[in-house]
Amino acid sequence: MKYILSVALVSFSLACLQSVCLAGMVDLDSKQFHESYVKEVKISGSVRAGVMFQSHLMKIEPRDLYINIGETLGTDLDVKMISIDGRYEAEFSYQVKENSTGLTRFNIPTQMAHIVSQYPPDHLAVLARLKGNDTHKKDVVVPATWGKPQSKNITILLNSGVSNTHLKLYRPDGTSEKLACHKIDAGTTTAYDTECLVEDFSQYDLNKTKIIRKNFDSFYKPIHLSIQCF
Repeated sequence: MKYILSVALVSFSLACLQSVCLAGMVDLDSKQFHESYVKEVKISGSVRAGVMFQSHLMKIEPRDLYINIGETLGTDLDVKMISIDGRYEAEFSYQVKENSTGLTRFNIPTQMAHIVSQYPPDHLAVLARLKGNDTHKKDVVVPATWGKPQSKNITILLNSGVSNTHLKLYRPDGTSEKLACHKIDAGTTTAYDTECLVEDFSQYDLNKTKIIRKNFDSFYKPIHLSIQCF
């Protein structure tokens, strides 16, 4: 069943961290991790999205979720996951500690490994968000990846629900570029239906990124992405 989508103006920050120094592994407690799986997906009006580095894996390994969370002590990390068919959802919260800054590997204590491990990496979207603190006033979204990131390419997964979606990207010299997003051809695309691939994010001034959506002759309000690399 398709989600009925209502889209509002959304403004959030994405933090892309250039350092790839591995900080260590976090074994999440089962009390921190919540998951569900349903056979029939309910109608929802929410916008589903994932922000991820491209993965080299063919299938997901629950012990190999990587998130570069930088030096953000005292900040809570909220992570939400959803499968492309909308059937599997999971979430966890984690308070960043001194030994878990930088590129951190999370061991997900799933009780549904037989289901999770069947999804290709781009079929289980991850949205990782660091809550605002004294240093970063606004919440920021940090790209995650299944398997250690080996690329500067970032994929933004959206439940766009319209015929035409693209990114407007700005370069440091002020010039802009229109980057077309593509519909995902995966049979059942209930939770998200559109993929936007940014190749080598370092060539753009991502603080000004916009998602532009058009359905025939109707334009929707842009989704502003203030992407910060630190």
